[in-house]
Amino acid sequence: MTFLLEICLASDDLAQLKINAQEVLAAGAQRIELCANMAEDGLTPSAAAVRLVKDTVGDAIEFRLKV
Repeated sequence: MTFLLEICLASDDLAQLKINAQEVLAAGAQRIELCANMAEDGLTPSAAAVRLVKDTVGDAIEFRLKV
């Protein structure tokens, strides 16, 4: 059985988000779920957060948005 490692990242702090995305990439995760405002059970992230993650991980990691 093969498992997929998916990591949920909060996007509220863009500077920290970039660091976290780099760490997730280095750790070998296959997917990122990008969320905003985890205190509200996770909301759709901003366009800036989406661009930042895409620029940081490129096509190396699939990512999806909390909508």
